[in-house]
Amino acid sequence: MNLMNRPLTWIAAGALAVVSLPAMALQPFKADYQASYMGMQANGTMTLTSEGANKWRYSLNVKNQLADLSQSTVFDESNGRLRPLSSNDRSVLLVKKRNVDATYNWSSNQASWTGDVKPDRRGPVALKTGDMDALLINLAIARDLAA
Repeated sequence: MNLMNRPLTWIAAGALAVVSLPAMALQPFKADYQASYMGMQANGTMTLTSEGANKWRYSLNVKNQLADLSQSTVFDESNGRLRPLSSNDRSVLLVKKRNVDATYNWSSNQASWTGDVKPDRRGPVALKTGDMDALLINLAIARDLAA
C-alpha cells in the first residue's frame, strides 16, 4: 500500500515527532501590539518575566478608551510542564467590572477561585498533571511549536 495515500499516518507521525521534541527553555519577553475588534482599536502588551526560583509571570493587558482587560498567571516549570500556581483575570468595560483570582494548590491537587465567581463555580476542583489555565495554554503551544 502506498503511504502517500494514508494522510492520517503522516499526520500522526508528524504529531509524534513534534511531541517528542524537547521543549525550548523559557526566555523573558515583552511584546506590544494593536488589536482590532468590531472596528474598535486597542493597544496590548504581553510579557513573560522571571520571578526567581523557577517561577514565572505571564501577563496579557489590552486597553482602549472603553475597556481595560488583563490576565496574569504565575507558574513554575515541573519536569518540562508549565504548571499554574495562581492567576488573575480582570476586566473593566465602561461601568462593569469583573475580577477573578485562581489558586492552584499542587500539594493538595486542588484549584479554587475567588472574586466575581458564582458560588457553584468556586471549587475546589481536582487538579491533574498537565492541567493549565487558558492563558498558560497559549504560552505552552507557542513554546512547543518553537521547539
